[in-house]
Amino acid sequence: MTQPNIPAGLKSLHRTLRELKSLLAWADLVESERRPHTPPAFEIRRDIRQDIRTQYSYFLKTAMDLDHLFATGKAGGSPAQRRKWKKRLSRLKRQLQQLDLPTGL
Repeated sequence: MTQPNIPAGLKSLHRTLRELKSLLAWADLVESERRPHTPPAFEIRRDIRQDIRTQYSYFLKTAMDLDHLFATGKAGGSPAQRRKWKKRLSRLKRQLQQLDLPTGL
């Protein structure tokens, strides 16, 4: 059995958070360019809302997996390293909560 790679999980959460911020910025841009009774100046062919939902779900699943590793004592590392990892995980979760995510995800 391989040892869990907590730093890789935290990096993945960080990348996912950046992707969510980017998607939210695109969604805001699309909304700001919307004009009633006029075709859009540009059109994005993908469903941004679905992409946001996918990234949000991935973030939650990864964060829950990391929480489980900490709760069961399977995270590895020294006590000081685990405290550092938990602090970073908490910070990433707070950043997610501060995003202006669309309702109904």
